[in-house]
Amino acid sequence: MAQPKPAAKKTAAKKAAAKKAAPKRKIAKAVTKDKPAAYRQTGKRGRPPGSSCLTDEQCQKVLDRVCEGDTIMGACYKEGIIYNTMYYRLRRDFPQETNEAERMGAEALVQMSHDDLDPPDDGAKLLPHQVTLRIARSKNKLWRAERMAPDRFSQRSQVEHSTPEGKPLEINTQIDPSEAYMKHIRGNK
Repeated sequence: MAQPKPAAKKTAAKKAAAKKAAPKRKIAKAVTKDKPAAYRQTGKRGRPPGSSCLTDEQCQKVLDRVCEGDTIMGACYKEGIIYNTMYYRLRRDFPQETNEAERMGAEALVQMSHDDLDPPDDGAKLLPHQVTLRIARSKNKLWRAERMAPDRFSQRSQVEHSTPEGKPLEINTQIDPSEAYMKHIRGNK
């Protein structure tokens, strides 16, 4: 009576038989006949260079969100699109529209920051922590606007480093958040 082979040898023999029986893959060059000439020359697999699965409608939706003050990354996340793909597509195919959308988005952020500092419409008094939150929200939006359009919204300052007598200047920039809010309401009086 013959001894059965160990289980490990059976599986190895089956794998070898399956490998021999499996059809060989065709070379990629035979498959690329119907591809554009530029793609055939590269010999690579995948999507041809310059093509993208993104539609112009998706690009327009992202640009609309950017115009409203969102970043390209945030707009892509909300639309469910991969950021890198969209960013390079926008920069390649729509450079002027992207720059214009970012400029308009920065202006929208500045307007929203001013709206945050406006007093409530119903005339209700704000508590100190509410004032602090409004100021922080406003500063955040101004910071984002500076990053989106630095040539237009960055803070420019001209500093004189000494007094006319040649003494060093003393600079005091600390201000209470509620006082800053009241100055804004009164018009910096």
